Amino acid sequence: EAKVNIDLLPEVKPSAEIVGEINTAISDELGLEKGVYGVTGGHDQACGAFGAGITEEGTAMNATGTSDVITPIFNKIYLTGGMLNNNYPCYPYVIGDKYMTITFNLTGGLLLRWYRDNFCYEEKVAAEREGRNIYDVITGRMHPRPVSIFILPHFVGSGTPFLDSNSKGAVLGLDLETNKAKIARAILEVNLYLPLLLLVFFQTTFYVLYQMPLFLLPGNNL
Repeated sequence: EAKVNIDLLPEVKPSAEIVGEINTAISDELGLEKGVYGVTGGHDQACGAFGAGITEEGTAMNATGTSDVITPIFNKIYLTGGMLNNNYPCYPYVIGDKYMTITFNLTGGLLLRWYRDNFCYEEKVAAEREGRNIYDVITGRMHPRPVSIFILPHFVGSGTPFLDSNSKGAVLGLDLETNKAKIARAILEVNLYLPLLLLVFFQTTFYVLYQMPLFLLPGNNL
């Protein structure tokens, strides 16, 4: 038992409800106008999906940032053995009477940042010299065609459906012709392949074909 005084906890409210007005002292400290309301929000993926127009069951959003996340929504709560076995949660969406789950790869942009930090000194110098974004330099120098290299992107464990924190990353298919340009290409290829694989796993659980608009919502690692 946590022994927390329940009176110290806020009232639970749905998303998009006004819960109060920011007082004058805090407004002055933050440089806000008087009369700014505090409004309940939602999970970042839920807010992103809503902003991308995901409002009906049968649609989902794929957001790429630090992680790569697919967010489908439902008209009812789903609590099934398949969801439990595949580590799919079900919880309220930011629209009333709608629910959501997430399926994700933990290393979306994070894998590209790892590559940048460990292998891209020359690209960093070029980006600074030319006043360009380093990722534009990296993608501009990557191999122009698909490569026979597969990256298992479990550099911080796996995402759904396995959620295996002990799984490790791997780079397979290297030979004497492998270079940085091909590895950069392989990183971007796996970040396109994994969302499709996540969707296949998801569909085997729900037996429904989701229409998935693809919106790129950059996080801190892109």
